[in-house]
Amino acid sequence: MPRMTTTLAVAASGLALFSASACANNPGHTTEPAGPTRAAPSGGAIRVDDQPIPTVASAASGQVPLPWRLIRVDPAQNRIYVDVTSQNCSSPQAVVVEESATTITLTALGTQPPTGACAGEKRSLVGYVTPRDPVGGLEVRHGDQ
Repeated sequence: MPRMTTTLAVAASGLALFSASACANNPGHTTEPAGPTRAAPSGGAIRVDDQPIPTVASAASGQVPLPWRLIRVDPAQNRIYVDVTSQNCSSPQAVVVEESATTITLTALGTQPPTGACAGEKRSLVGYVTPRDPVGGLEVRHGDQ
């Protein structure tokens, strides 16, 4: 069966984008039960992975593939939670979601790394993508990295 690409229009406001020191490549492939949290304005904790990540049909000019880590798959809400990590000082931007009868392939995309000196920041985009078809029983795979 040919692979189909899902394009979802998702507002980019409220994305969980974080900076930390280091410019490491950590594509990790493990599943963890819960994502990171941060303090809410009211003092409580909110889940930072509970934000949609923009999805696109394919890489735009100047975008490069980035490593990502699977956080969890939620069949009840039809969501795949991921952590997209910067590489060579690029900034995570979006995910391509390709679906087949047995797999869902995710390719994370980000900005082209700058030429010249790198500030050494590591950035992560933590959230979820929503495939067109139900995720239950499908294998989630890495696309280009």
